[in-house]
This record gives sequence, structure tokens and C-alpha cells, in this order.
Amino acid sequence: MPVDTIEILIGMVGLLVLVNIVILLAYRRMTGRLRRLSHLLRLADRGSLDEMVNALSRNIEETNRRLDDVAAWQRAADETLAGCARTPVMLRFRAFDGVGGDLSYSCAILDGKGDGVILTALHSQNASFSYGKPVESGRSVYQFSTEEQEAVGRAMPNALPR
Repeated sequence: MPVDTIEILIGMVGLLVLVNIVILLAYRRMTGRLRRLSHLLRLADRGSLDEMVNALSRNIEETNRRLDDVAAWQRAADETLAGCARTPVMLRFRAFDGVGGDLSYSCAILDGKGDGVILTALHSQNASFSYGKPVESGRSVYQFSTEEQEAVGRAMPNALPR
């Protein structure tokens, strides 16, 4: 055989190997699709494919309706919680020299809007004084002491943004 014939024969063998590889890949791809199709057809045996699609569509609509109900319930709960007192903040301090320990305190009790009250008690050796101030949006018509301002400032991060 001449050299040209051997080269042609080797080329044809290589081409056949390449064609076989392509056929094998196509076969694997086709069997995967056939497997999925047979699974779908098994599901369809229980009823028509249209009935199955309609049932799935109804399930999706019901799920969306329930999700809307949950979202409405959450909004209502958020509104209710905004009016509830959130994490009260108590700040103890020494109001008068010569009094041992931090016996005086300011306690801020605010809701989610920053509204509420601040209670302050000042204790000395001979007397005790208590004050209550209304708070709206973190402010009061009465002037805050340094300790009261700090207590309200600590309680305000617990308020909801307006």
C-alpha cells in the first residue's frame, strides 16, 4: 500500500472514533431527557396533564393568598408593637456628694415611636425626690438632666424609625 492510502485509512479511523464519541454523548443526553419525560408521564397517568397544571396553578394562587394574609398580619403586629414599651433603660448615678453608692437613677420607658416617660429618683442622706417627665419622639417639654438625656438616648435605638 502506498503511504497516501495508510494516511487516509488512519484519518478515517480517527473520524470514526470522533463520530462514535459524538453519538455516545448524544445518547447520554437523550437518555436523561427520556428519563425526565417518563417521570412526567408517570405523574400524568394519575390524571391529565392539564388537570395537573391547573391543580399546581391553584396551589400557587392559594399560597400567594396565604402569603398576603401573613404580610397583612405582620403589618398589624408591627403597628401594635410600635405602641408597646420597648427595652426600658435604667441609668444609676450618684446625684449628691457624700452619699455612698449610686442610689439615684433615671429610667426611660419608651415605645417604638420614642414616646413614653422618664422616671428619675434622686436620693440624698436626708431626702428623696422623684420626678416623672412625659417623652414624645425622644423629647420632653421639660428639660432633661444629663442622666435623663443619656437614658433617653440609650432607649431611642429601640424605637422604630418614623
